[in-house]
Amino acid sequence: MELTKKDIYEYVVHGGDLRLFSAGQIKAIPQEIVNEYVVHGGDLRLFSEDQIEAIPQEIVNELAVHGGNLGWLSAGQIKAIPQEIINEYVANGGNLGWFSEDQIEAIPQEIINERAANGGNLGWFSAGQIKAIPQEIVNELAAHGGDLGWLFEDQRKAIPQEIVNEYVAHGGSLGWLSADQRKAIPQEIVNEYIAHGGSLKLFSEDQIEAIPQEIVNEYVAHGGDLGWFFSADQIKAIPQEIINERAANGGSLGWFSEDQRKTIPEKVLHMTNEAREALILYTIGKIKKQDLPIDVFVNHSARRCLLEVIRVKTEKHFYEICEKNGYIQYIPQEVLSAFDERLQTIEKEVTEKTKQGIKELSEISKRKKENIIDEMREMGW
Repeated sequence: MELTKKDIYEYVVHGGDLRLFSAGQIKAIPQEIVNEYVVHGGDLRLFSEDQIEAIPQEIVNELAVHGGNLGWLSAGQIKAIPQEIINEYVANGGNLGWFSEDQIEAIPQEIINERAANGGNLGWFSAGQIKAIPQEIVNELAAHGGDLGWLFEDQRKAIPQEIVNEYVAHGGSLGWLSADQRKAIPQEIVNEYIAHGGSLKLFSEDQIEAIPQEIVNEYVAHGGDLGWFFSADQIKAIPQEIINERAANGGSLGWFSEDQRKTIPEKVLHMTNEAREALILYTIGKIKKQDLPIDVFVNHSARRCLLEVIRVKTEKHFYEICEKNGYIQYIPQEVLSAFDERLQTIEKEVTEKTKQGIKELSEISKRKKENIIDEMREMGW
């Protein structure tokens, strides 16, 4: 069935994706339809300059009120937005980069304060506007994990320690805090920060020394930088299984002792012939995923190859499904999102297989040692 102009216009009014149409079809959309599309927050990028220029100012204003993307509008249209609408746009966290210095300078201080209190970006405001933010609002910005980099040093230094702790717990950058503020962070907050992959470099030696071994292990397994941070005792106490997991994830092994490195199973350090053969057979469809040996999962290079093969296979299958269901030139966003989710799920499943494989190898290694010790105990004389 051939689409009529009415069908196309109705589709656009309902916020449909314009990428389905040619430039000529988009150019032929009546201006009142363009205007209605914009009111509903539609993306302007595919319209012509003439179509955008013809959008009435009241529609432009409405777009700003709803926090829409102003980037495709002309300088004249943005300049004509009333100040009270700009203020509302800013308070709701909108991008200030489209406005002139005069428009930004005219934003009332209470609007700037409201934006800061919600953790909004302060990057476009003048030094005077930032300096005028009350300290209780600065504290709220920190509590929301907002960027403290735009504040003045005295504003950051005046943040109460309990708010600093909250800021760090939200993963805020330690670089904006003073040495005294960092030193006063409770150890449980330091531990939480490190467990989530935060950098160790700005913590004191005492704070690093006090990190529990299980947090150290978690940090190490996920490839965290050991640098000069951990003591020899902390590194020595890392279980071999964690070191094996780090190696399987491609992490640097330079900080471990020779004994620790030598104990890493060969299958983790180097891709075996069995892994190579299995990857080839899996790629050409001669074996199933359940037939893949442990070697494929525990070696970083082999696992990367496997994930790439899975991605290509899954992508091919995905497009076959789409084509079968009539999606050839355009695939709906929700279908694409479902595909991305599926890839993430597969990656998680592979990661679980890696953990399971490392555990099995570590158990085998442990049993070998125990067998040798038992045999030695039974030696005669």
